[in-house]
Amino acid sequence: MEFFVSQIICLATNVSPKGFMKCEGQTLETADYPALFSVIGINYGGNGTTNFKLPDLRDRSIVHQSATKLLGAVGGSSSVQLSQENLPSHQHDSGTLKTELRVSDESADESVPGGMYIGLASASLYTETLTGTSKLNGFETSGNTGSVGASESVDIQNPYLAMNYFISLYGVLPVQE
Repeated sequence: MEFFVSQIICLATNVSPKGFMKCEGQTLETADYPALFSVIGINYGGNGTTNFKLPDLRDRSIVHQSATKLLGAVGGSSSVQLSQENLPSHQHDSGTLKTELRVSDESADESVPGGMYIGLASASLYTETLTGTSKLNGFETSGNTGSVGASESVDIQNPYLAMNYFISLYGVLPVQE
């Protein structure tokens, strides 16, 4: 069976067939592989005068080139770090928020709260209205559910079966029609 120069095959072996190399991004000399260089050029790296690189398909999936993915382009990630911007808008109910408010049974006689307790007053201290926060003569009690999570990255890789890709170093030159 004759292969095209630069043809890539997938095999369930670690052994490179004769005339093939694993697709692991190796740097090759242009003088040693002129036919292969004439087909793939520096699409996968190299300086283009004395060397060029083979495609590196380790931990990569192959996609057909397009207007947005040019030949030799690499991209994607096997995991992603999610942030609040990635999550849909949602709300957590805080449930019952318990607050301890220490008060004195002495008459209030100071107007500055620093280091003091709320004391007895002649005006009402409470309101029956509850709209998300409890107000006590201008003081507010509020809360949240607190932070959760460990900021671990999320694996987004599709299920896979590891095999090896090999590129043909020799063979028939592809003819452009």
